[in-house]
Amino acid sequence: MQEFFQGMNFVSSIRPLFYVSRVLGLAPFSFNSNFAVKEIGTFWLLYTVVTLITVLSCSIICVMQRVKQSVLLVAIVVNEFLSMFLGGLTAFSSILMSITRKSVISRKIVSKIIKIDKELLNDSSTTYTKTIIFTLIQVILVYCYATVLFTYDTVLWTTAMEKISIWYFISGYPHRLVNLGPIVEFCDLVLLLISRLKSLNSRLSLILR
Repeated sequence: MQEFFQGMNFVSSIRPLFYVSRVLGLAPFSFNSNFAVKEIGTFWLLYTVVTLITVLSCSIICVMQRVKQSVLLVAIVVNEFLSMFLGGLTAFSSILMSITRKSVISRKIVSKIIKIDKELLNDSSTTYTKTIIFTLIQVILVYCYATVLFTYDTVLWTTAMEKISIWYFISGYPHRLVNLGPIVEFCDLVLLLISRLKSLNSRLSLILR
């Protein structure tokens, strides 16, 4: 635990978000021991490809499960089909872009943020420790809530409607978890950037007095 909070900086403060994104196949870069951005390794590249195939396979199963349902109203089947198809397509595209185009762009953006933060906003380790604790708690709460919600949803509907296969529900969860990743990333990064801009403004105010 002590090593986790050593050498705190802007990059280390987003580690919980980075680890979750890596598991979901949405982290097209990595960090070295000094928290400098580097290209993703071969192992994680292969892991991302496997994740991509898994999400694609589950999305196909999910769509087929919707098509085969005869016990539900046509309107429900069509709505479910479209939402699952578009959700699966979005998740597939997000992971695919992280492997191809987003890799270089993401590394450049993160490297620039690190450079600016290091040169202009050399905050104390206390600020970064608070940031990493907030990010860690937020990530845990979001994904624990999603896990509980998906589990409850599956148990409730499979119990109420015995003719519907359990794969009807389970196959729709992988792409939902992947699509949840960019939302959490966007919210966290916006909050971090707002915090950094406020810190910069306060420093400039002191200089200009």
